[in-house]
Amino acid sequence: MLAVISDLHFTDGTTAVNVPIEAFTEVLFPRLLTAVSRCNATELHLVLLGDIFDLVRSDYWLRQPPPDRPWNGSLGPANALNPVPAVEQGYLAVLNGIMATSTGDGFIKAVRQLAANAPNFRLTYVVGNHDRPFHNFPSLRDALAARLAPAVTLLFKSEVRESPYGVLCRHGCEWDENCYGYEFARSVLKLRPASRFDPLCCEIQCIGEVVTAELMSGIVFRARESGALSPQLLNLIMDVNNVRPALASLDWLAWMGSGALNAVQKAAVFNALVKSLGALLDTDLAKKWDNLRADVIVRSDLVDQLQHVYSMIKAESFDAMRHSLKIISALSNLFGPGRDAYAQGAAEDFHSDPDLQFVIYGHTHEAEQVCFEGQTSGLSRRYFNTGTYLPFVERARVSGFAGAKQMTMTMLYNAQEDGSQEGTKRPETVSGEYWTGTKHKLYT
Repeated sequence: MLAVISDLHFTDGTTAVNVPIEAFTEVLFPRLLTAVSRCNATELHLVLLGDIFDLVRSDYWLRQPPPDRPWNGSLGPANALNPVPAVEQGYLAVLNGIMATSTGDGFIKAVRQLAANAPNFRLTYVVGNHDRPFHNFPSLRDALAARLAPAVTLLFKSEVRESPYGVLCRHGCEWDENCYGYEFARSVLKLRPASRFDPLCCEIQCIGEVVTAELMSGIVFRARESGALSPQLLNLIMDVNNVRPALASLDWLAWMGSGALNAVQKAAVFNALVKSLGALLDTDLAKKWDNLRADVIVRSDLVDQLQHVYSMIKAESFDAMRHSLKIISALSNLFGPGRDAYAQGAAEDFHSDPDLQFVIYGHTHEAEQVCFEGQTSGLSRRYFNTGTYLPFVERARVSGFAGAKQMTMTMLYNAQEDGSQEGTKRPETVSGEYWTGTKHKLYT
């Protein structure tokens, strides 16, 4: 049996709220063990499909001098990463901070417990974009592996192909130019990757990481430093990380603050936004990324878009910026990949390998399944997106925003395992279960 989860985004808790550990200890992992027993599985392969330990969503980097941040300095010609030793040391410090939280530590212990109760347990970590430094620094891989040993052997990969399950698993950022280095490598770094999936692309630092660290975390960090917001309001502001699409997060901030903040608090959040956006645009990586595409309205790069936002709002106030952001948010649907881009990516993966029955991505935080082919035998070829266990905040169709808690379970069974509850078994076929749940509830 093979199970896949992604986008848990465990952090050190300084600028984001973690997923409750009970999601794994009381729901997911017991469910996996039940499925293992029911289908008489001879193995359990758990795939962590990227963005599990979030190494950029932290105020650690904002407390370091700019020359010691990963996205500043003499960026490496092959990976656009600051080569100073402080960068590797910093990533190790953030990782250790994550593993010291109740969620990070609890998840590691829960995985070890799962391994003790599952047959022939395997654990594979497919690196995404928020945990991309695992590709760059063996010391990070060693630090996490050491916490799981000797109960669990951890393998790091850029993808998982398992022919007994007819599956290909990628994080999915490969189809997002702001979070994966393929287009940047070719257009700006002038490298020649053999294909979109060339390993050299996995090691390239991307602007999406800087947006998370300097802008999203910067807003929370500077709002806290102002002293104007209560812990409860700061927790509310932390949801800026969970808005999709990401460019809508600024509009969400204006919308949310208009009803939740007083005048002093609005001023503090607005100043935090403007300073954080300015700091992002002042990074060396942003300046280099600005060469990705010409500054035109129809097809500009992300830095161009953020420069437009900055120029429109920097002289305004919290309440006045809502009009400007409405213009930007109306344009935001033109930029960045939509859901169809990932489905198209899955279609390309299916086309490249006729033996695939399942293609699984994460990255988007939006759980989804798409059937590409159905056969009279009952078999089908399907794309799954594993979503996230974090809240998913989206723009409402009429007005405002709404969030909900999410959870997905993706389990595949090989030809020798019976994945059905009906007791019927299709010999020589693989099968899958994909469960997704959404909980709409306000907690006080």
